[in-house]
Amino acid sequence: RRRLLLLLEEEDRKRMSKVKLRVSDRTASPVTYGVLRPAIVFPKGSLQNPEKEISFWLCHELVHIRHHDNLKMLLALCVHWFNPLVWLMYFLFNRDMELLCDEAVVRKKRESRRDYALALLSMAQRKSLGFQTGLGFGKNAVTERITAVMKVKQMTWKGILGAGAALVIALTVFGSHYV
Repeated sequence: RRRLLLLLEEEDRKRMSKVKLRVSDRTASPVTYGVLRPAIVFPKGSLQNPEKEISFWLCHELVHIRHHDNLKMLLALCVHWFNPLVWLMYFLFNRDMELLCDEAVVRKKRESRRDYALALLSMAQRKSLGFQTGLGFGKNAVTERITAVMKVKQMTWKGILGAGAALVIALTVFGSHYV
């Protein structure tokens, strides 16, 4: 645990103090579970991987914990378990939150996107031993995630101002329609 904590930045070390670490032979990739007391489960043998890969995985799972992804989906599925559209939303939300976490790790680590893409590929190549997490490490999902990681761009002031202007224009147009 101490070795893993040294791989993280100070802010993440504080967050990790509340997170349990587990190792299991029933998962093919790191996964987060738990709502009140979150835990990160690593596949058996994965902690022998290079420290850079482990650091990426930890950071990725901490983004899930920070955004309370488990809680959001648990609430939606518990309340609307009978609605097929909510199940569709679950699968799409799962895909989107993985892409969001990937982007957050690339921005936070400020390291080579190539290194993170290789870490994703390394995790995808691990053979599944049974329990499947909802990560969708199929060929298309890995391709989509790696492509997204390689296309991550820094936000510029022009982009932020452009998005703000588009928002103001849309609110003005739609707001004046109801006045």
